[in-house]
Amino acid sequence: MKQFDEQATQSLFEKNLITENQFREIKEYRDLSIFSLNAELKLFLYLSVILFTSGIGILIYENIDSIGHIAILSLLLIVIAVCFFYCFKHSKGFQKEETTFEHPVLEYLVLAGNILTCIFIGYLQFQYKPFGEHYGLATLVPTIVSFFCAYYFDNRSVLTIAITGLASLYRSFGNATRFIKKQ
Repeated sequence: MKQFDEQATQSLFEKNLITENQFREIKEYRDLSIFSLNAELKLFLYLSVILFTSGIGILIYENIDSIGHIAILSLLLIVIAVCFFYCFKHSKGFQKEETTFEHPVLEYLVLAGNILTCIFIGYLQFQYKPFGEHYGLATLVPTIVSFFCAYYFDNRSVLTIAITGLASLYRSFGNATRFIKKQ
């Protein structure tokens, strides 16, 4: 990896994309071999959110008959409310410039709350069909929540979920319009 970094830096210098001074500074910085504990801890936080939400999904799937649908939905709604309450209480709110959380856990609580919202709406649609057979509407609600949270909290992970939901909506409504045109 170190050899690749050196070759990439040398290539940038040879193409005159960086100055000689920048080249020396990059080389000196890489020679320090600094290890970022912050990045590693954020990776573990991200993995814990993914594993937690996956565990909730598996718990619902495995015990769907024994726990009860109302109990599962109530528990999900309580956890979602706690996540968002804590995030709204401790966030700075929407700002036009890049927002940073004072505590990095808040960023991952927004992500957890958003993923759990998607699970809640999906489970609600699967079990009780409040949107009927219009699965695009069941995708629209988490997409709107995701866009709101992404911009309010300035969270890129949630924005990724929102864009994925938007692509899913485009695909489902695109298929519906093609079906209607064939009729």
